[in-house]
Amino acid sequence: MLLRQHLRHLLTRTILKPGKVRSIWRGPLRGCRYLADDLSGWSHLYGGWEPYAQAVYQRHVRPGYTVYDLGANTGMHALLFSKLVGAGGRVLAFEPLPLNIDRIQSVIRLNGLSNVTIVPKAVSDRTGTAAFDEGPNNFQGSLTANSGSSRKRIVETISLDDLIDQGAPAPDFIKMDIEGGEGDALKGFERHAEHCRPILAVDLHTPEQDLLVGDHLRRHNYSVYRIRSSTSKSKDLLTEIRHLDRPWPDASGIWGTVLALPR
Repeated sequence: MLLRQHLRHLLTRTILKPGKVRSIWRGPLRGCRYLADDLSGWSHLYGGWEPYAQAVYQRHVRPGYTVYDLGANTGMHALLFSKLVGAGGRVLAFEPLPLNIDRIQSVIRLNGLSNVTIVPKAVSDRTGTAAFDEGPNNFQGSLTANSGSSRKRIVETISLDDLIDQGAPAPDFIKMDIEGGEGDALKGFERHAEHCRPILAVDLHTPEQDLLVGDHLRRHNYSVYRIRSSTSKSKDLLTEIRHLDRPWPDASGIWGTVLALPR
């Protein structure tokens, strides 16, 4: 532990010093560039962040796809999606926090991305404004009212149905990591869910959200799989979920990070 802490301290003072432009050494984004900041870990350098999610994206995101990245955060997943969809595809990166928007803009600029568009809004069940609870730092937060945060900001919100009504391209793939707001995001994606039929990759955060997402996926006839986590004992990348009406901690229920494929 002490060696790891010493290594991290050394990296943040040298290679990962905030403000430094760094190139990724390994993985699917080898050679791509990003701007180091106070929260950058070394996993970015060797392409080791969320490795199983990266593997799923590489399997299921095709050239020409339109990808919605809900909760784009630093833009690293948007960068991967940009590479996977190619010049004929599009990536819409949804992110309401100004500091994260700056980070995504730096990723776009440093890598010359022409197929990524930032949507500076939080995705919810309706379009308007909402109180956004800030997390433990200025780079995290959620629309969840019970997050326990005492720091709030007002952000613009958009529903996916309204966004598509306004002329946005329909999604082929949706990645969703929005800290407990996934149920509301899918509630705002009912009118277009049936004809769009996108693949979904969703990070689930509470048993309540497990059930809301499970209900949406059941009603819209999806096959659902849990994506392997770093703590999983299973060697399989995907494990089929049998019961969409059972939340955490039911072993056969819906929880964790899930991949939903339209039947």
